[in-house]
Amino acid sequence: MSSNYSAPSRLGENAGTSTNAKELFLKVFAGEVLTAFNTNNIAMPLHRVRSISSGSSAQFPMTGLSTTATLAAGNEVVPSAIAHSEKVVNINDLLVSSAFIAKIDEAMNHYDVRSIYSTEIGTALAKAADVAIFAAVEAATDDTAEYAQGASQNNADIEIAGTGAASTGSNVADAIFGALEALDTKNVTGEKSIVLDTDTYYRLFTGTVANLAGVMSSDFGTGGNLNAGKVPQIGGANVFMSNNLPSGAKGLVFTKDAAATVKLLDLAVESEYQVSRQGTLMVARYAMGHSSLRPECAVKLVNAS
Repeated sequence: MSSNYSAPSRLGENAGTSTNAKELFLKVFAGEVLTAFNTNNIAMPLHRVRSISSGSSAQFPMTGLSTTATLAAGNEVVPSAIAHSEKVVNINDLLVSSAFIAKIDEAMNHYDVRSIYSTEIGTALAKAADVAIFAAVEAATDDTAEYAQGASQNNADIEIAGTGAASTGSNVADAIFGALEALDTKNVTGEKSIVLDTDTYYRLFTGTVANLAGVMSSDFGTGGNLNAGKVPQIGGANVFMSNNLPSGAKGLVFTKDAAATVKLLDLAVESEYQVSRQGTLMVARYAMGHSSLRPECAVKLVNAS
């Protein structure tokens, strides 16, 4: 006659003290989602992000420029007025990505599906964040509102010479340098970023050796690598590739102040075994809001008309 084991090893029990035999499994799942989000999300670290503990919006103050004046001997100093404004970023509805795994399916399956599902959940949320943030950056390029005196004018779109196969790496690089110049002309400070769609990014690798952009030459320090298919920097700005740019935008050149995100609920994961459904529901979610911020801090690259 057999008897039950009094102290079985439970793989999901935390240090043998937890009453929840799945506690460690849930933490592993959460880690996989966060990793997938951070790996696939490009836009989050490239713009302003503020977290709030409560409320539905956050204010971003905007300050105009000061002026100068000559002062004749004996005259009294008359201070100049500096304009002030603000941009309010509202929190959107809760965004979720979820999956349900039936216990019977998981029991019969011959490979670990939870890891795959967790990666897909994280990737879905990362894509949604990138789409929303890049849309906010593009909105900045089209914004003509006067938010604060002397510091609110947007930059005109920069056209990439040639279209399709007629556009070379040099054409794209010339447009990027034009965008960087437009930012500098507006006295925009801060680290600049370049995000290109896949078509435009790979144009940097096209053309003859004679007309390839200098950034693709190893003689230019951090130049691109044809073998690796990577372009680390152009004009001192980091270059990224994304499939999540708004329609019509071949690229965006901007600084962190071009757009802002407000986080009410950061990325988090919950998992629950549902007895009535005989399976596990896994949900990843966040609550954020996105908006353009400073119009002068972004330029859009478009195909020549």
